[in-house]
Order: sequence, then C-alpha cells, then structure tokens
Amino acid sequence: MTDNLCTTDIRVDKVKFTWVINQFTFHVRKAKVLKSSPFSSATNKEFEWILKLGLDKLVPNEKNDISLFLSLSSSSKKVFARYFVTAYGDQHKKLKTVRDTVGTEYNGSITSWGWNCFLQYDQNFKNSLTENKLTIVCEIEFSEMNKESETFKRCKPEDPRCDTLSEGFESLLKNEELVDVKLSVKNKDYPAHKSILAARSPVFAAMFRHKTIENEENRVIIEDIGEDIMDKMLTYIYTGECENVDNMAHELIEAADKYALDGLKIICSEALCKTLTVENASNVLVMADLRGMKDLKDKVIAFVSCNFAEVLDTETWRNILLTYPELVNAVCKGVANRQGCTKMCVLKIKPKKSLFFVLKQFFSLVYNYVFA
Repeated sequence: MTDNLCTTDIRVDKVKFTWVINQFTFHVRKAKVLKSSPFSSATNKEFEWILKLGLDKLVPNEKNDISLFLSLSSSSKKVFARYFVTAYGDQHKKLKTVRDTVGTEYNGSITSWGWNCFLQYDQNFKNSLTENKLTIVCEIEFSEMNKESETFKRCKPEDPRCDTLSEGFESLLKNEELVDVKLSVKNKDYPAHKSILAARSPVFAAMFRHKTIENEENRVIIEDIGEDIMDKMLTYIYTGECENVDNMAHELIEAADKYALDGLKIICSEALCKTLTVENASNVLVMADLRGMKDLKDKVIAFVSCNFAEVLDTETWRNILLTYPELVNAVCKGVANRQGCTKMCVLKIKPKKSLFFVLKQFFSLVYNYVFA
C-alpha cells in the first residue's frame, strides 16, 4: 500500500555523432589508427568522446578486420554508457550495426571499449565504397555513476480514488473477510479468496476451475514454501507490491515461478541486481538460467565480465564449470565482447571430463580469444 507518491529520477544524457571519412583507401595505406574529432552531448559538455578506427592490421589484397573503439577522453569520473554504432557505404547503404544494450562502465583505468572485428576489409567492402567514402554514426546514452538519484515532490495523493483498489484488497487479506479457501503452510493457515488467487495466478486459476481436491475441500496444502515467503507472496497477489525482499529473493523467485507470478519475479530480479557481489554472482547466474529470467541473466553476465578475475577465483564459480558449461560459454562471450573480440568460439565440454581438462580448455579459450 502506498500512502505517498514521489518520483525518483537520474540524469541520462544523449549524443548522436556522424563521422564521414573521405578517401578511405588512402587512409588505409597511410595511417594505423584514425581518430574522430572529440564530441559531446549538448546537455553535458564535461564528457567528451572519440571514435577510433584501427587500420594497423590491414594488408593490401587480403581479407582483414577493421577495429572500432569508443573512448572517453576528457574525464576520469565513472560513467555508465549504452551505445550503438552503424557504418554506411555509398548511397547510405548500411554495412553493419553493433550494439551494447547491456551497458559499459568507463572509469579512470578503463576508458575505451569496442570491437576488434567491426568490419571486414574484403572485396565486398571495397565494392560498397565506390565513392571511397565511409560514414560512421554513433549514438550514446550515458550517466555519471556516482551521482545520486534525485527524488522529487513527495506528497499525499490529491485524488481520493488513488490506491483504493489495492487498499481494498489488502483489507480483505488482513481482516479475513469473505474468505473461501485456506492455504496451509506447515503449521499455519492463510485465509484467502479463490477469485483473487485465480485472477492473479494461472496456476491457482486452473486449480479452482476444475474438480480438484483443493477446490472441493477449500484447502491448498503447500509444503515447499516457508511462512515468510507465503506472507510476501500473498502481499504481492493482493496489492501488487512486495518490499524488503533482498534477503529472500532466491526463495521468492522459486515460489513466483511455481505460481506463474511474473511481476513478483521482476521485483526479486531488481533486488538481486542491487545486491550482486563477486561471491554471489555465480549462484544468481545459475538461478536466472534455470528460471528462464533472460534479463537478469544478461545483467549478471555483464557484471561477471566486468569483474572477471575476481569471480574466477571464487568457489561458486569453480563449481559451475563442470555442471553448467553453457553458462561458462556465455560468460566467455561476455568477456570477449568487453575486450573487443566478436569472434568467440564455443567451449565444448563433454560430461564426465575431469576438472583439470575443463580448466585447461577454459583458460586456453580465454587466452586465445580475449587476451591474445
């Protein structure tokens, strides 16, 4: 139940930059790295960005890769940025688009991210530049990381209709009015309403729409959920809200998954993202994968990629090497993308292989495709 309203916001600046490179093939023979002019957002001049195009590995008449990196050039402050870059040939023909939708951290020690394999310098690429002009368009959204969010105008709702529905349902739950079913959890019974449970959960709906034991006896026995978890779950079912879930997010996700409460899973996912650490990241990653929570999984992979060396040294990470090889692959690709390599091979792990074999293959893969 919400007695007051407020708005919390954080400043996000945006910038779009177009870089036109004329006589591109002459630059290939002359320069190792091409740099754009510095550019910044019209709303935030403090942070200047530069695009760098790597030409040092190009060999005439051979198939080569052109690298591209986005650098923060003017500030040592920590910045979180999302961006996508598109390359165009003649007549505005799109050659390639790369995106960083998860987001990248720029700080004092790491000021440049990108792709070693942005474009292939082959005959098809040359044919697309008959006018010898390459155009690169970069769009960035960024926010200063250590700047506090701002909260505005905390006030009592003027409209008396605000929150009436959720307050009414919460009253039904607390006062046990017109109940027609009990949820039995260990030594405690929770009076509830079939219609509300069915409206909020497809699992309860299927249970109460058919001749089941639970429907006829007006009692649902639940043996795999604790009392504190049931309290939170029922609060969410009746009000749409669930607070203070940080210490029980894993268990709540299991309950929400069992009863198809997708909104509750999102609330728990946000709580887990706020409390991610090097020690718990591996367990959260496994749970997100098992529960089909793709957004949470992507965010954890991004976190692990940024803290790869520290996570690699934890016991929980070593435990998933053999059991969840597909997650190891996903993390490898995340690390590779952070290092600028888009050509990442798959780590193939067969069941019953020794831990030594897995570690040997894993470190070989990381070395060859990330740090080499």
